[in-house]
Amino acid sequence: MTENDVRKMLNQMEQAVLSHDADKLISYLADDAEIILELPANMGGKVTLNVDSYKAMLKQSWAMPANFTYEVRDIEINMGPNGHRATASDVTLETVEMNGQIIASSETVETIEIIYKEGKPLITSIHGKVDLKM
Repeated sequence: MTENDVRKMLNQMEQAVLSHDADKLISYLADDAEIILELPANMGGKVTLNVDSYKAMLKQSWAMPANFTYEVRDIEINMGPNGHRATASDVTLETVEMNGQIIASSETVETIEIIYKEGKPLITSIHGKVDLKM
């Protein structure tokens, strides 16, 4: 696995989010991947999800009659020895707009752990610290 492989996967994941394709997005996660979201305390605090729960959350969110924006910035990739592991970090900016009003806006600092398995990069964990900008 090369840094270019990881960047390509991250770009494809961003496209899946922009098209609200939960199945495509989930295809980049290992079956036993863990998603940890550190939300504000009034929104549940730290939440740990498995792949199925994460997929259900995405589908529920994207089913809302709203306009969504999603942007990824500040991508950094650190490759492990022999290209078998990598860690990526980024900042995602998201907004949800309904009836012309922004109802939610967030900035999430993410750390993504990636392994090389079956000839492709697979995510084993996503850790996101969510800062709501409401």
